[in-house]
Amino acid sequence: MAEPQIVAGEKGQIRSDSGDWLIVDIGMGMNRPTCGVWYSPGTLDKISFGALKKLVIRKAECCDKPPLNLLIEAPLSAVWQRESGNPGRRECDVWGEDYRDWYHGPGATTLLQAQFLLRELYECQTRQREVRLFEGHLSFKSAEDKSPEETDEADPDKRDALALKNAVWHETRRQIFERHQLVKCSHLKIESPFPFFDRKLVPPVIRVSPVR
Repeated sequence: MAEPQIVAGEKGQIRSDSGDWLIVDIGMGMNRPTCGVWYSPGTLDKISFGALKKLVIRKAECCDKPPLNLLIEAPLSAVWQRESGNPGRRECDVWGEDYRDWYHGPGATTLLQAQFLLRELYECQTRQREVRLFEGHLSFKSAEDKSPEETDEADPDKRDALALKNAVWHETRRQIFERHQLVKCSHLKIESPFPFFDRKLVPPVIRVSPVR
């Protein structure tokens, strides 16, 4: 029997009770923990990238469980200009006159990190439940955005994972961009940046609401 699928999550599933949540502020380091994680029912931790891969696989292997909602703070979609073939800009990457493009700087770095994590999950032959993907977006979050709960946690990676968790739990702390809202111009096309997925696999983006 085929393994349960890895799919793009849906806007209506962005709520606390839609499944098990594993929320990741992703990072890489040779000898230190770099990934902030929050996972159901209420564990907040900071682990290495290698430990994160093992955690994701272990969660996906759980049988008799609801779907696993995997939220990663990294670009999980790419936009291209149809005519030139150059990168385009996603709507979620713009705030006023400021922007954080998916293909540049931290966006490109975390996209690469997410690729290695998701490839491990994709190649896993022991998945026992559906995995729904969601993209987290924290690029415009400032110190003013922190809630009292968040400021109690000094580590920035753990704090960011908690901020994403709070955005899932509380509608007032987020903006959601579905696939059709990520590009508004016909000269742009959007697709998955990961060669092992169908190009149409584009998760919704959960952007932590910036305070300006």
